[in-house]
Amino acid sequence: MKDFCEQYHLKNLIKGPTCFKNLDSPSSIDMILTNKYRSFCNSCSIETGLSDFDRMTLTVLKTSLQILGPKFFHYRDYKNFSNEDFQISVINEIHNLNHRLSTIPFDQGIDIFRHTLDSYAPIKQKYVRANNKPFVNKEIKKAIMTRSRLRNKFLKYKTAENQFAYNQQRNYCLALVRKTKKDFFKNLDYKVIADNKTFWKTLGPCFSEKSTTSANINLLEKDLVQDNQEIANIFNSYFSNVVTCLNIPRYEDISTQEDYIEDPLLKSIERFKNHPSILEINNRVLNDGFNFREISKNEIEYEINCLCNAKATQQFDIPTKIVKMNSSIFSELLCTEFNKSLEVCEFPKIMKLADVTPVYKKGNRFKKENYRPVSILSNLSKIFEKCIYKQLSPFFENILSKQQCGFRKNYSAQHPLIAMLEKWRASVDKGLMFGALLTDLSKAFDCLPHDLLVAKMYSYGLDIKASRFIYDYLTNRNHRTKICITFSSWEPISFGVPQGSILGPFLFNIFTCDLFYFLENFDVANYADDNTPYTSGKDIRSVIISLEHTSVILFNWLKNNQMQGNPDKCHVLLSTEEKYLININGTEIENSLQEKLIGVTIGS
Repeated sequence: MKDFCEQYHLKNLIKGPTCFKNLDSPSSIDMILTNKYRSFCNSCSIETGLSDFDRMTLTVLKTSLQILGPKFFHYRDYKNFSNEDFQISVINEIHNLNHRLSTIPFDQGIDIFRHTLDSYAPIKQKYVRANNKPFVNKEIKKAIMTRSRLRNKFLKYKTAENQFAYNQQRNYCLALVRKTKKDFFKNLDYKVIADNKTFWKTLGPCFSEKSTTSANINLLEKDLVQDNQEIANIFNSYFSNVVTCLNIPRYEDISTQEDYIEDPLLKSIERFKNHPSILEINNRVLNDGFNFREISKNEIEYEINCLCNAKATQQFDIPTKIVKMNSSIFSELLCTEFNKSLEVCEFPKIMKLADVTPVYKKGNRFKKENYRPVSILSNLSKIFEKCIYKQLSPFFENILSKQQCGFRKNYSAQHPLIAMLEKWRASVDKGLMFGALLTDLSKAFDCLPHDLLVAKMYSYGLDIKASRFIYDYLTNRNHRTKICITFSSWEPISFGVPQGSILGPFLFNIFTCDLFYFLENFDVANYADDNTPYTSGKDIRSVIISLEHTSVILFNWLKNNQMQGNPDKCHVLLSTEEKYLININGTEIENSLQEKLIGVTIGS
C-alpha cells in the first residue's frame, strides 16, 4: 500500500481511527486516497449506529471554482493599424535622420520602430474576468449586464413590475447560456481538442499541482508576504544570489600567471590552462579553428518567418507578428547589426535583458526555494541566438558524446532509457548482476561558470575572436522578476546560462561534454543534468565497487568544474532486494527498491 501511494502520490484524507473493535488500540483501516487533496475539505469519520465497530468515513469534494479577482494586463490596440502606413512612417523617420536601414545604429532603429508602433497600435490596459469560459460571447455578457441592472433595480424598488422584468431577464440568460454552451461543444473543432498544448492546458490542473495558475504567489519569509512588488524583489534577489549561497569553491591553480593579464578572456584561458578538463580536451580533440561567418539578409529573414507568434515575449517588446509582417525591413537592420557584432565581438546590450518568471517545482508553495526561474528574452535575441546555434551546432556535433541525449536533434529521453534497459536485459541473460547510481546536482544550469565554459570552447577549437563573442554573450547580463504585471529592479547575472534561451541548453551540453571522457569505461544514462552511471558484474559486490569508483570520478569532476553534487540525495539501484551500504563520495547510502529515472519508475 505504501509503494502504491508513493507511485501515484496519494494521500489519505482520513486522519483518525475508523475501527473500534479493540477499544484500547483502534485501527485506521478505512481510507480515502487522492492525489488532489486540495480539492477536498471536511474529511472525517462519524458514528452512524449502523455498525458495532466501524465508523463511516466521508469527505466533501469542492466542485465550485475559486472566485478569482479580475486580471489586469496591457495589450496593443490594432483596431486602426495599417501595416503599409506603419512601414512608410518608419522609413520616413529613418530618412529624416539622414540614415539608411543599413547604416542607422541598432538601438536607435529599434526605438524608431517602437515609437512608431506606439502611434499606430497604442498600448492600452484592461481588466478581464479571471473565471471566463470559452463559450461566453458578447451576447451573453450584455444579457448578464442587463440582468444585473434589473436585479439592482428590483432590490431597490420591490414592485411586482420590477420583479417580473428581472425574472424574465434571468430566465432568458439561463436559456441563452444553455443554448450557447450546447452550440459551442457541438461545433468544437476536433483539431483543437487533439492539440497537445490545448489538451494539457485544459486538463493539466486535474492531474498535477504544478500546473500554471493565475493566482498570485504568496511567500512566507519572517511573515507572510502578499505584496507583488515585494515578492518580485525577493525572488529576484534569490535568483541572483542562489549560486553564491551554495558556497561552491572556485578552481585555483597557483602555477598560472593570470594576475598580470587584463583582458578577461585571455585571463580565463590562462587561469584554466592546467585544469583537468582542459588538459583532457586538448589530448583528445584536434579541430581546426572555428570562427563565425557573416550572415546574409535571407538567412535572417528565414529565421524571422520561423518565429512563433504564440511564444511569450517581453513586455512592450515589438510583437512577433509585427516583426514577421515587416520581415524585409527587420532582416536588413538585424543583418547589419549581427555582422557588426561579430566584427567587434560584442553581443547587443539590449538583447542581454531578461524578464524572469518564477515557475513552481514542488514542495511548499510559500517557499521561494521551490520555484525555478524561466527567462523571457526579446524575440530579436532569439533570432540572433538561432543564427549562432546554426553555426556552432555542426562544429560540435561530432564532439558531443553519443551518451548526451538532452537538447539534441534526433535524441530524446527514450534513448538513454532504452540503452540502459537493453544492457540490463543482456546482463540477466548472462546471469550477471547490475546496478545504477542516480546522481543529484544543485542548480546545475545556474552554477555554470562563464570563464571555464569559454576556456573549454577555446580548447575545443573556437578561435580567439569567436571565443570573445561567446564570452560577451554570457557576461554583463541583467534580469528582473515579473509577478503579474509588477517588475522588480534589475539585477546582474554572474553565473549560469539563461533558462528559456536557445543557446543555454546547447552551451550546457558543451560544458558537460568532457565528463564523458573521464567516464569512458562506464555506461551513463544522461539526459540534460541527470547523469546515471550503470554497470554489471558477476556478483553484487563487484557492482558496488564499480559504482563507488564511478562516484569518486564523477564528484571529482563536479568539484573541479565548480558544480555541486549532493551525495546524500543520490540513490543506488541494485538487481537485488537485499540491503547494502554504498559509499558515495564519503557518504554511505542504502540501495533503494525502486526509483524514478527520467519519468520512468524502475524497480530492483
